Amino acid sequence: MLLTPERLYFELAHLLAQMPELASCPLTPEVHRWLASASALLQSSGSLADALQLMVACKNLDGPLRTRNAETITNILYRVLAKSEMNAPREVRGSVLLIGENLDAYTAVRQLLGTATNDVLLVEPDAVGKLLVHASGSFDSAGICKV
Repeated sequence: MLLTPERLYFELAHLLAQMPELASCPLTPEVHRWLASASALLQSSGSLADALQLMVACKNLDGPLRTRNAETITNILYRVLAKSEMNAPREVRGSVLLIGENLDAYTAVRQLLGTATNDVLLVEPDAVGKLLVHASGSFDSAGICKV
């Protein structure tokens, strides 16, 4: 069953946010479940070539080219995420922020808050007041930050 572009976009983002360190982590049952979820999601995306390439990289993840296969898996998932974002409705494009380093998070949140026209709802259990204070500089004099 093919997913809608919007659902695929959010499902891939959720999957990528939970991605284990494939190049070095132990291949536990949890990692195998994550890989199976990634494979099933790509199969439902309608991209046969990406799904097949991912399946081959997943099957060879526990071999001598583990780092290369981990990079292949990551690249495929990010590529399909980008495609699904372009196919998603305009109002949801850009609503997913996949952030690496801490300073990237500050920059991304600041940019996101700067685009707000009315209210901002930030749902992040690990967000600290420092993040909001750092990002609040992007509000103009009429801006309101509701926490």
